[in-house]
Amino acid sequence: MRGASAALVLLFVVACCGGATLSTDPSVPSQSIGQAVPFRLLTHCGVRYADFDGRRFYADPPLDDGNGNPPVGWANPYDNGTMKLIDNDMAVFTDQAGNRAAFATHPDSGIPTIQVCS
Repeated sequence: MRGASAALVLLFVVACCGGATLSTDPSVPSQSIGQAVPFRLLTHCGVRYADFDGRRFYADPPLDDGNGNPPVGWANPYDNGTMKLIDNDMAVFTDQAGNRAAFATHPDSGIPTIQVCS
């Protein structure tokens, strides 16, 4: 009887939460598509990738100043802004200065080489 009661409570909680998914599949976005959320982007060695929404997105195209630093006008070692999931495989970072970087799970420009830098 306890098992049935627990199952009923779980069913009630899921129903009341608007059918919230309990999925841990990283290919299923947990962020709402189109909603910008605060994000701190690592820029120290250039804009190469972002770990967002439980997945790694790659800059498409990668951005740097030609010397392994972020482009002129970007903060270093981190840039604070927002990240917005465009669809299941694309996201866009924007900072308050208007800098913008597109990210994809499978970028058209290929997965960039991520080098260890100091």
